[in-house]
Amino acid sequence: MTNSSGMALSSCVLALLLNDYRNRLEVRNRSRLMFRNSVKCIFEMYVVFLQIDSCVAKCLVKPMFKCLDILIDDNSDSEDFLAMGVLMTDHGSVLNNLNSYLVDKLIVKMRSKICSDDEQMNGYIRRIFLHVSFL
Repeated sequence: MTNSSGMALSSCVLALLLNDYRNRLEVRNRSRLMFRNSVKCIFEMYVVFLQIDSCVAKCLVKPMFKCLDILIDDNSDSEDFLAMGVLMTDHGSVLNNLNSYLVDKLIVKMRSKICSDDEQMNGYIRRIFLHVSFL
């Protein structure tokens, strides 16, 4: 792949990700799996765009935090919680460097879920959340 075709592909992926983000609530209502995959892709593409163009990467920061917040809302299922835990484990330090205040808010929500009797929470997810809260 030539450099220009690689950039064109990256631009198309960015456009699709931002479109999914703009329609995030509709995407989530139609398919939670699609929403989770879109969120994971946003995080992976942030890393890629950081190497290509940091200004472009910055446009993914707000979507990353907003989507994590959705993954831990009151309508979340166990797969949402698991995705949240894995993303925070893998990208928590980067997120903390970007906005420690928003990371603290997410961790407070995670700790609240650890202590809750939410039927979607299980021991495995609680351990992941606990691990994240100590990172």
